[in-house]
Amino acid sequence: MSRLWRNVVSGTPKLWSEIVLTGDQPLSIASLETQLRRSCEVPLNIIIMNWSYEGSEGIRPWLDFLFSSANRWQCLHIFDVNYGLANIFHTIEVEGLEFPSLKDVHVDIRGESTYLRSLLPNRVPALRNLELLNFVPSPEFIPATTLTTLHLTFNTYLSQTIITPIPLIIPALSLTILSLTGCTTGWVLPPDCIHLPLLEVLILAIDNPQRFMQIIVAPKLMCFECSSYDFQRKLTNFGTGSKFNHVRTFTPNAAGVDAEGGDALCQEFCGVRHVNLHATAILALCTREAQLGDSDSVPVDHLTSLETLTIHGLSLSYPQQFDFLVRWLTKRLKLGQPRLSVRLSGVSSQLMDGAELVSLCNKLQSCSILEVDDIDLRSSAHCSTSNGLLQLDLRGTDPFVADDIFLASFRKSAP
Repeated sequence: MSRLWRNVVSGTPKLWSEIVLTGDQPLSIASLETQLRRSCEVPLNIIIMNWSYEGSEGIRPWLDFLFSSANRWQCLHIFDVNYGLANIFHTIEVEGLEFPSLKDVHVDIRGESTYLRSLLPNRVPALRNLELLNFVPSPEFIPATTLTTLHLTFNTYLSQTIITPIPLIIPALSLTILSLTGCTTGWVLPPDCIHLPLLEVLILAIDNPQRFMQIIVAPKLMCFECSSYDFQRKLTNFGTGSKFNHVRTFTPNAAGVDAEGGDALCQEFCGVRHVNLHATAILALCTREAQLGDSDSVPVDHLTSLETLTIHGLSLSYPQQFDFLVRWLTKRLKLGQPRLSVRLSGVSSQLMDGAELVSLCNKLQSCSILEVDDIDLRSSAHCSTSNGLLQLDLRGTDPFVADDIFLASFRKSAP
């Protein structure tokens, strides 16, 4: 590097604002001191990773240098370290250290807890985003009331034996995004006792999402993604009545939707406009067997505001499920309702061959506005089909699927 560029680099504080401490290749104290000096007064991103228990105390000299610039910390990300590091952060609580500019914290500490007492609200007044992995609920954990985004992944074993009141874990007034993952055994509270007035996005991958939905009130909730922590467990209705009929995007990521609960589930979220659905749930939502009574209506008929439907986990092992979907989409058109936008996501040669995909696309194009991931379906075409002209742009597509699609399309266009 020339002297000119060396001067440019050393004189650009932003280039020195990310400080990475790793246990396998730690910076020298002199290098760390130089980096802090060259960063001047710009906000700092601190990343600490790969420190074992034996090395956790050894990191203290580096942290002492970093703590001297705590007023500039903007992001703190801690990955794959032992709880010994947490003990060091606990000691600075006594020293009264504060992080007035810290906005983003991500902590993944091996051991019994990811809680850092130095992150109490009075020490991090600007904190906005907090993500804790391997987290054990504790009465001592009081997140900053300024939080807008909170992601908690509970320790699988210890969280089942430690019961902490939920309101202490979730700062209700400020949150716009909330994500909970893991076991929530012992969380028993009366319905509608937690008010989240600003919450817009809720992601649940817990053992009993129904219970959690019953205890919260979220009048501005727009996007809801849910799956059981036990991914083999089917998702049923939540028993919340019309409390969440204002939700606009719904993603039930589960092994399937319980057939008996499918009708009630669609009634609960009758106002959704966008649904992201696993293919195994089609039968439960698009067939009369999924509800009681002799009516010709099916559960998905309750989604009167639906605009787009995304289907993932695509497989043609059970092709009849798509026949039911096509039948329902066709019925909508006959009733004068607008075409839905249907997107097929995650197309792979391990799940289907190209000929089957072409056949499915032909059916869906006749009754919906179709989009297939990594395949551009256009109205002007190089090969004719039974429904007009179809052009396939196969760039980026699984090569085995692309070969089969081409051959299947060629056979259909051949005299």
